[in-house]
Amino acid sequence: MAKKLACYYPALQLVSSFDELSLSIKNSEPEVILVDSELLQSLSLSVIKALRECSSRTDMAIVLLTHVVMKEFTAAEQLNVNDIIVKPIRSAELARMIQWKECQNPMPSNDVSHNSGMVQTGSLKGINLLVADDQDANRVLAKLILERADANVTLVEDGKLAVSAAAFQQYDCILMDLQMPNMGGIEATQAIRQSTGKSCNTPIIALTAKVLAEDKAQCLNVGMNDFLTKPLDAPNLLMTILQHISGEKTTLVEPNFTPIPREFSSTTIVDVENGIALWQGEESLYWKKLIEFNKNSLGLVKGIQLKLEAVDYAAAAAIAHNINGQAGNLAIPKLQRAAKLIETDLDNYEKGSLVTENTLDQRLQDLSLAQTQLTEFICKNKEKLNSPSIGDDNSLELDNAQFFQQLKVFARQLAQADLDALEGISILNSFWSGSIDIHQELSQLESELTHFNFEAAHKLLMKIVVKKKIDIGMEI
Repeated sequence: MAKKLACYYPALQLVSSFDELSLSIKNSEPEVILVDSELLQSLSLSVIKALRECSSRTDMAIVLLTHVVMKEFTAAEQLNVNDIIVKPIRSAELARMIQWKECQNPMPSNDVSHNSGMVQTGSLKGINLLVADDQDANRVLAKLILERADANVTLVEDGKLAVSAAAFQQYDCILMDLQMPNMGGIEATQAIRQSTGKSCNTPIIALTAKVLAEDKAQCLNVGMNDFLTKPLDAPNLLMTILQHISGEKTTLVEPNFTPIPREFSSTTIVDVENGIALWQGEESLYWKKLIEFNKNSLGLVKGIQLKLEAVDYAAAAAIAHNINGQAGNLAIPKLQRAAKLIETDLDNYEKGSLVTENTLDQRLQDLSLAQTQLTEFICKNKEKLNSPSIGDDNSLELDNAQFFQQLKVFARQLAQADLDALEGISILNSFWSGSIDIHQELSQLESELTHFNFEAAHKLLMKIVVKKKIDIGMEI
């Protein structure tokens, strides 16, 4: 970690004892201190106070690093530190937190041509992974990253499907979103751990936009093995998976492959360079998912407004969390920040804190403005979206030949009761999104898949193929 930080922060000083730390604070007056809890004489307010008294600075930030979740301290404020990070340390998490004002060297850019965040192929060859996330863009991004590393990936949309999949198939690792419909990640993890299914003891890693120490503690307490925050840091994700599969630290994915995101201006609408880097240089796919999210975002913002009017703060917070996570993975910082503030306010309200109506009204106005600016940004970039570098509409959608080929694969998967068939419904919904004539059959097919009724789903698919008069050159 020290070598990694030294590459970007020349003013970095290293000490190995509490006395050295105290002396260094007195001599150099640092702006930020990263201190391992094991270095402290005791974990108490008095020790932190002693460190602060060594400096004349009133703005010195103290970040505590610990290898265990401290149940007795649910918030950093209780220890008078600025934040608590549970080890193993994520480089992206550190980079977003530490801002060296005296450092003259800017953070490295995320120019995709030099982007060090590209995944090494072969890193996860032969590894079977289950990814549970209710948002399509998040699933697609996770699959892109993991399949680039040659992993075998199964995608599911909620906790119930994750529990069912884990019961019938042996996975090497499970990536679990926390907030999902039908069953969340916490409940799904509890169900998996209490079961006797094939993956009941498989490592489970939480994927979430939440970053509070109490959220990490809850995940670990129900049987999860680790906690990763969105937006996804591709090399760190792979390294974490490998560590839990092997049971020891690994260097198969070098830590210095991690791109350190630059700090966003609060007025940044879309950080296209960082977004394309997050999507592994897949520019067309990134723009496609950005456009899809924009189409849905107005409805999500309206949903928050309606839930707030109905005083259903839990539901409003869940929608804000949805926007927060997707906006993070698509590098839409202003919208992400606005959604995160709403989510935080509503979470605090649920815990007993006072949140005024005026505050929520202002938060909602900020969110609506950010959504409007996102739409305007996309409209202003229409010329770029239609350029050869991005591709025309056919490059963003499946053509008929591609679709029919995937339809064949989907049919075989259903016939063989293959869990990978769970991904097929999203392909059908995408290709036939405007087909009112088969809307009912598609809904029934999705319902049957949700309950793992593969035979019934296969019959419905055949009914749809006949209805659409499709000749795919095979019996399905």
